[in-house]
Amino acid sequence: MSAGQQVLQLAVAGLTTGAIYALMALGFVLLFTTTRIINVAIGEFATLAIFFILTFLHRGLTYAAAALAALFVVGVGAVVLYRLFFYPLLRREAGVVVLLIVSIALHLLLRGLALIGWGTRSYALP
Repeated sequence: MSAGQQVLQLAVAGLTTGAIYALMALGFVLLFTTTRIINVAIGEFATLAIFFILTFLHRGLTYAAAALAALFVVGVGAVVLYRLFFYPLLRREAGVVVLLIVSIALHLLLRGLALIGWGTRSYALP
């Protein structure tokens, strides 16, 4: 591989990583402005979406179908978690610290469930 090809590959990888960080930041901003919750578990939702895409791809779905199915599963899961944990606290006008602690707990819960479900090995898209 020539030096020019390496620079191009590194530039594309950097732009891709930057785009992912930008989307995550937009997610933080959108979530905070609509719910006033600092949700530190948003990264786990992205991770779970990728794991579900991999799972659906291994079950024979196309990339587009796997991505749509994963977004649906994670989206429904996020709504369920919001209704179970955050909504009752917001109705009781819980403080920011309480909501942050619940958010950290969900972060740890989702990470643990991902570790149980998919293990610690690395995966690659086919």
